[in-house]
Amino acid sequence: MALSSLPVLHEIQMDDEANCEAGQLSALRKDLTPWDEEFKSVGKGKTPSLDLQIVDQQTFDHYDSKAPHGVRPDECDDGMLRSEREWLLEAIRESLSVFLEEETDFHLPYTSGRRRSERVILYSMKACESFREVALAVQRILCETRNDWIIWAQALPSEGPDESEDLEDFVTWIYTDKILATQPDAKAVRNLIEWKRGK
Repeated sequence: MALSSLPVLHEIQMDDEANCEAGQLSALRKDLTPWDEEFKSVGKGKTPSLDLQIVDQQTFDHYDSKAPHGVRPDECDDGMLRSEREWLLEAIRESLSVFLEEETDFHLPYTSGRRRSERVILYSMKACESFREVALAVQRILCETRNDWIIWAQALPSEGPDESEDLEDFVTWIYTDKILATQPDAKAVRNLIEWKRGK
């Protein structure tokens, strides 16, 4: 009852639900406000763009190993940042699951730490050939996040369920309005951006 009177409550986890009043807990969960209120913003003024920018390896690696992306100096890896990360991953999962199957076509490994960057891994040929659609789906979500996030997208057809030599492994960074790749991966990425499934 005390929790139900809080003005804002987005999530509740109970150690032992057996000790709770089942009806009250069910009602409380039904009335939880969505995390969108905290993490989503539609007024950023950015739109998805498949503009491919080729950068050197040092620039590409900066946010992977040199510095955290999108966090303020005084910001810590607290519950809010973890909830924001989980909210973002769920949004990406729902968007990609419309045309791909999780764990068969793609995987979303959870990346902890004080940074606003996450990862999506593409395994199957279908997922890799759908890179254009994947990038646009991710960018649409990033364009509506209150804070700036970037997604490290890796294609691993060599480790996927399909045996094919038509595609090589590659990695990119997906931003709201651009895609970053190094020169060795640029040709494969450009071909997938320009190619649409079914053509």
